[in-house]
Amino acid sequence: VMFRCPALFNLFLKAGKHVKQEFLSEEPEGPLGGADAALSAGNLYGFAMKRQAAVIRHVQIMTECISEASTSLFEDKQDGLDLINVAEGFYKVECPVSERQAATKIFRATTDALRLR
Repeated sequence: VMFRCPALFNLFLKAGKHVKQEFLSEEPEGPLGGADAALSAGNLYGFAMKRQAAVIRHVQIMTECISEASTSLFEDKQDGLDLINVAEGFYKVECPVSERQAATKIFRATTDALRLR
């Protein structure tokens, strides 16, 4: 993928970096952190808000990856259209509502571009 689809490869790197920074970082101290670990509602709320923002950003990055993969990874445009179709089904169930409409617009534009090939 690195040499054949450099844009897709760079998006994969971007996604990996985002996961590492936002989802694999330390979590706030809480009751499972040890006998003397204090639970702070303020810290927990801040952590939850940051995590929700990270999920939305990750969905945006994955939407970019799916769109790029469907147009550059497959030689047969039907394979790209099938990838978009699967992604749309997944997003209908798993995507935060706030991002679903934006992702759908991107997938529709990608579908239109693939059909024009």
